[in-house]
Amino acid sequence: TEDISGLTYGWYHVVATDCAGEQTEGWYWVALDRRGRKTDMASSINAYPNPTAATTNITFIVGETGNTTVTAFDLTGKQIANLFNAKANAGETYNVSLDAANLPAGMYILKLTTQSGMVETYKLTVAR
Repeated sequence: TEDISGLTYGWYHVVATDCAGEQTEGWYWVALDRRGRKTDMASSINAYPNPTAATTNITFIVGETGNTTVTAFDLTGKQIANLFNAKANAGETYNVSLDAANLPAGMYILKLTTQSGMVETYKLTVAR
């Protein structure tokens, strides 16, 4: 076993190899430290797996409670999906998915927008 400290919150791709050389891999979420009151919490958006050929899981956190949208765009700026449009609570992790099976290979932009107008973007690659 290995203990790792000081990681920032978000998704991590982890590969474990045993003494016989067999590998297991997975995605692990490191949550925000919720001890004490955080007043500087930022919003973030991530996707896994990335790159993807089928469905990708999108997680996001907002730093303020309010109406939040998560949308996906191609590189021409055309909106290809509206993934979330509802109230989101500050500090909670939300999960949505995007079915990319019918999307052409290439780069896409995921956009998280909060009620106050704060915007975070994330690059998603669809590979075939």
